[in-house]
Amino acid sequence: MIITKLQRLFHKIKNREFKKIVRSIAHRIPSSLKQRLPLPQTYSFLIIGTHGVGLHSLLYFISLCKSVPPPPDNKPKNVLPMPMHLLHPEYCNQQITFEVYWHLFKGNGYGKWGFTQDGYGANKTSYIKTHLNKKVPAVCLVRDPISALISHINYCVLRDMFHNEFDVHKNYIKNFLDDESFLNSTVCFEKNISQMADATSEVLYIDTKELMGESTINTMHKIAKFFDIVPPSDQEKLLIKVNDSFSRCFPYCFKVSNQKIMISSFEGIFDPKDPEVIYNKKDTRFYLNKAYISKQFPQRRLYISTEKPIRKTPEIIDEINKETEKYLQKVQNIQDYYNQYKLTENNVFEYLKSHPKTLTHLKKILKDQTDIIRKNAPHIFENWIYYQDFLKL
Repeated sequence: MIITKLQRLFHKIKNREFKKIVRSIAHRIPSSLKQRLPLPQTYSFLIIGTHGVGLHSLLYFISLCKSVPPPPDNKPKNVLPMPMHLLHPEYCNQQITFEVYWHLFKGNGYGKWGFTQDGYGANKTSYIKTHLNKKVPAVCLVRDPISALISHINYCVLRDMFHNEFDVHKNYIKNFLDDESFLNSTVCFEKNISQMADATSEVLYIDTKELMGESTINTMHKIAKFFDIVPPSDQEKLLIKVNDSFSRCFPYCFKVSNQKIMISSFEGIFDPKDPEVIYNKKDTRFYLNKAYISKQFPQRRLYISTEKPIRKTPEIIDEINKETEKYLQKVQNIQDYYNQYKLTENNVFEYLKSHPKTLTHLKKILKDQTDIIRKNAPHIFENWIYYQDFLKL
């Protein structure tokens, strides 16, 4: 066993994977020492959201922004939103401190960074109050609660399809609407915002619709001004769909002439399916094509890259393109299958009409949890069309 560990260590040294070595050492530090290491208090913003509101998109867009430090060092630096999992209930312990240091350490130098609150969890209230010791601005992403519920359920439908666990006979609506933890993490806006109140100086409310299509550009300029950061100069990067059923089919890797090829809907190293997603990871890939457009998906740009430079011969490019199109046909099949079973507002409304107890319970929860939006962001609340229809049931 010792020899195996030494071999792994030498392999990491040979590949200059020094940050992995540091992380491995950090995870082995005794818990008694972990308790003495304070959580960094250099965070400068908070992101507050829930499942189903498009939080992945907001975090990705913020990670594209830059922070400009004061003179004499005016060189732009990266902005890091901490991954969502760090403030999940199961992670709120001393181990989170090392995760924060790890994310700050492995980056390329951050001018600003902040924590992400991804849904309410009762057992993390104490940790937040005792460890987030200063007040900073917060962007709170909210959504029509009916749309948020459907988005979260459909996320689980697609996830089950990817894992070959989808069951056409499973009643996804019943299973999730009867699950209090699901509702807490999806539509409990009041609880979610209040849980972060002691660490919040002011709140900017953003609706998910403001991060869709062309409106994303103006929205990100508003958020950048609020956080005192700079939006990306290439505004086309703000038009990408970050976590939809298409982007979740990537990255896809295959081999051509013993070279590992990667197709991605993102430039750089980013995978929306990664539960511990890495933002601002240094991009060391070599690109064969930064604008591959398939006739099957003419609205979606793909990036084709390798780990090392390869000789681009017509034969190799042709083989790569053929393999890409072959995989995209599989993606199309996934889209068709998903579209066949994904839920709509009408599906949920029909279910609620035939289950009055669930309807009554959900109405009470949503009334209590959306009042804070009605009071603090009435312009958002009044445009929740599906919620208004829900109230008429």
